[in-house]
Amino acid sequence: MTRMSVEQQLAQEFQCLVRRASRRGKLDLVELAGIVSSVNAEHEPVLAQDELPELFFRASTCHLVAVLPREARSVGSFCGYALAEGPASRIFLEVPGHWDALLSVAWALAVAFLGPRRDAWPQILIDAELSPRALGQLAERAAKRIAAYLAEMGLWDRPLHLWLGPEMVVDCLSPYTRELREVLVAWAAGHLAQVGSDLSDLSPQVPEHVLYAIARDFAHTDRELVEERLAAERTVGIRHYADGALAFDVVDLSRLDQGVIDARLPRLSWIGPAPVLIRVSANCQDPGGTLVDELLLSVGDHVRSITLLGDCDPTALGEGAIVLPESVIGFESGQTLSWPAAPGFSREDFFKTHDAAVVRGALLTVSVPEFLDADELAMLQKERAVCAIVPQSGGFFTALSEAMRSGTLTGAVDVAWGAVAVGYACSGRPTVSSLAGQAAATVTRLTRLFAGVAGSGPRSPKVGRRKPPSGGFRLKA
Repeated sequence: MTRMSVEQQLAQEFQCLVRRASRRGKLDLVELAGIVSSVNAEHEPVLAQDELPELFFRASTCHLVAVLPREARSVGSFCGYALAEGPASRIFLEVPGHWDALLSVAWALAVAFLGPRRDAWPQILIDAELSPRALGQLAERAAKRIAAYLAEMGLWDRPLHLWLGPEMVVDCLSPYTRELREVLVAWAAGHLAQVGSDLSDLSPQVPEHVLYAIARDFAHTDRELVEERLAAERTVGIRHYADGALAFDVVDLSRLDQGVIDARLPRLSWIGPAPVLIRVSANCQDPGGTLVDELLLSVGDHVRSITLLGDCDPTALGEGAIVLPESVIGFESGQTLSWPAAPGFSREDFFKTHDAAVVRGALLTVSVPEFLDADELAMLQKERAVCAIVPQSGGFFTALSEAMRSGTLTGAVDVAWGAVAVGYACSGRPTVSSLAGQAAATVTRLTRLFAGVAGSGPRSPKVGRRKPPSGGFRLKA
């Protein structure tokens, strides 16, 4: 076993303290600050104090809500510096369903605690549902809800394909962007202030992944547009569900309109009953991988494939790069997950479909990136062939690896795993380059799963369009 570095030991201790705090319902900043002060990192505020709203200085109780880990650090620093100057006596941490976000907020508050001191710091109270145990219970309930839905809709005994990854797979199968192509492109050209900066110079021939970016920016302008898209997708067997902190999609492939799926996909085909695809975000906060375990326990006999497509940091490789991991290393745990069989992707799959880098190597999962300094990363790159960082706990990788090793997943289940380097546009969605990488991996995987049956030749796009849902589509000026 590889000896743990000082930074790894500190990161592990930090996680243990936050885990204990989540059980107690109260964060001890003195303990956390002691660890943070030992880390060789620059502890600078994310926001200057003159950017803080007056509300924070007047409030006696503050609620801190962070939705995503990438937002949590700035939100935590924001609130921490405000509290350092303000009169608040309590702060409630409500970070729905995100263990890694809680770690980021705890780091930011500890950094603030090391800054200018106030006479008395407030109580830091933590929502009881943020502990790893509570998140595991939430994931278990979500898995049972997915299984119950499949039973209710009569899909239980159909071939099931579990997709742990971004919503790109729904984009590729949805009719929405194909049917509204002209409308979306015209809207983007006329509303440059409402789209990401990466859409400011559109070419006459808009690629599919660029169309997906426009559609996301378009939908974010009005909640009713989201409802219209969901209604359109329901007509072709694509259903979206939200269960607490977890959202999932179910796609009945027998109902797809193959004339309006991603143009790069051939005609999808299969032998026997039509398959059903179940999508859960790979960024779902499930530190122990409970959701995968429970799904395999309840519907494992019908699972024909599992695809795990995560996000990784784009700093080293560039946005849109695709990583085909040979192993996954947990920075805090020191554990290395190796795969007992070859992955379901190969570099050759992407030579004709993707311009960005496609690399092999190890993925490094890091819950609190501040513990990983440049020297430590350079050593891991040299000695452990680390090529990319996954800024989260990596519970799904662990669960999938264990299922393969234990025999829960047999050779009959087609398993593929990978990661895409993802950056974010100012509008909050992945950048166009990132979406290009996600789309390339998604199209490659869907082709491999559903286009290898004899007789599945190239698809002929439909002439004309399906009738849109009642009320049509509305373009908001």
